Amino acid sequence: MLASAMLGAGLGAGLAPAGARAQPAEKPLRLVVNVGLQTLDPIAGTSFVTRNFAYMVFDTLVAMDSQGQYRPQMLQGWEVSADGLTYRFTLRPGLEWHDGTPVTAEDCVASVKRWGARDSTGRRLMAATQELRATGPDSFELKLAKPFGGVIDALGKPSVHTPFMMPARLAATPPTQPVTEIVGSGPFLFVKEEWVPGERTVFRRNPRYRPRDEPADGLAGGKVAHMPRVEFLTITDPATRAAALQNGEVDYLEYAPLDYLPMLRRDRKLVLAVPGGIAQIMGAVAVNHAQPPFDRLPVRRPCRWRWTSGRWWRCTACRTR
Repeated sequence: MLASAMLGAGLGAGLAPAGARAQPAEKPLRLVVNVGLQTLDPIAGTSFVTRNFAYMVFDTLVAMDSQGQYRPQMLQGWEVSADGLTYRFTLRPGLEWHDGTPVTAEDCVASVKRWGARDSTGRRLMAATQELRATGPDSFELKLAKPFGGVIDALGKPSVHTPFMMPARLAATPPTQPVTEIVGSGPFLFVKEEWVPGERTVFRRNPRYRPRDEPADGLAGGKVAHMPRVEFLTITDPATRAAALQNGEVDYLEYAPLDYLPMLRRDRKLVLAVPGGIAQIMGAVAVNHAQPPFDRLPVRRPCRWRWTSGRWWRCTACRTR
């Protein structure tokens, strides 16, 4: 799951390198997400919580590591022709869908085409593509009609819409219509009968999942599922969220409430995680339009106003002070 932009607080993680400390087997890992999960299809839906859900149950052909480099994930690797117009991809051996059927190149071709009809980057890639076809059970080929330098970047993009792979029978669903089943090849299984939309989402470890041999690094590498059960929970009240973490009722907060950070920092049982690698911290400022000088439209425009001698002065492009 992608880390939150601001800050996470908790005691563990469901997907972690092999050396990470595991929780007791009988206790599920409980993660408090910022928004309740309503939509399950990462291609039909656009929310970040749907993307995070998808990283639990689906997998990608290419993944981005912590340094922003694209590495094979479901793929064994790829080759590019000398003219840069033909990409030949080979799947890793032994990949299976959650229903036990093997992952095939036909599945991946259908998934890429469905994603490519929905995502803005995917549409640009499809517009530059002459042909995308399976060349064998575990190999497929993408031929470009014109140069397109972002093929691997597109297939490995980490956020909405992420090109997750699914069986061809599900990828045949129109991209704006949610799929009727959640069948992926990722490290966890979605427990549909325990899903409470907007409140709780439950996962079980996928016994068929075969992680890559190399250590986990960002979204790439070996995704070892240490926890037999993981739950996404929604707690809307910040005080209740912080109290649940301190009392051990939950293990991780996607967003730690800012007003409670001093209190959480003093709790030695908790770890406040700061994003590393290429993770970005995003902030937001709410402007009070009722208070001067922001009650005037020219001040709120992105022009070159300056504060001098106790008041705002207009820029050369704006004639209203």
